Amino acid sequence: MATLDDVREIALALPRTTEHLIRDHTKFRVGRLVYASVSADEERIGFGFPKEERVALVASDPEKFMMPLRRDERYNWIRARLRSQYLGASQSVFALGFSIGPVIGVLGWHLLGRQVWWWCGVAVVIGLVTAWYGMRPARDELPSPAVPG
Repeated sequence: MATLDDVREIALALPRTTEHLIRDHTKFRVGRLVYASVSADEERIGFGFPKEERVALVASDPEKFMMPLRRDERYNWIRARLRSQYLGASQSVFALGFSIGPVIGVLGWHLLGRQVWWWCGVAVVIGLVTAWYGMRPARDELPSPAVPG
């Protein structure tokens, strides 16, 4: 996952690049030409990209790339998400776990006593199996066997 600091490090290493804060967006430019812009919440980046190739890029990965805003369509510009939807989903699940986990733990201790640790072990095994199952490659991503010729 890229951050504003990552973008800044790369951009400011380029000759004559300056950084500006314009309408809550951090913009990097050479002279008057803006070539990258990071949103205030660091969720999106806009950058220079050929108009003719925008549709193909967005079609190649619509989870990451977005068409420019209507006002920016006349420019060689495209937008991308700096944070993945999976990161946002995992952050919300972890926050939920941190908020209700202690309540469930105390309740389990009062109801089950020391047996709660066995049930925690079972939950860990189930979590590991489902994580392994969810992270394995899809069938179409597996390499096909070599056909002797």
